[in-house]
Amino acid sequence: PISAIEHSLAAYFLGLTSFFYSGLAPSTSTLAVLGTAAVIGGAACAVAAFAQDAVVRTGEVRHA
Repeated sequence: PISAIEHSLAAYFLGLTSFFYSGLAPSTSTLAVLGTAAVIGGAACAVAAFAQDAVVRTGEVRHA
């Protein structure tokens, strides 16, 4: 299994790569744009983890 440190290093590398690849100048608006993308990605991760947990616990997807 991959440790938390390895996940953190990968996230740090991907974050720096995304920043430099974006071509945006370092500014407050750049931080806002990339921060918004990070929040959206984190929310998507949380939804996916919740959905996976629900499927694993019940063995099937329950519709609301």
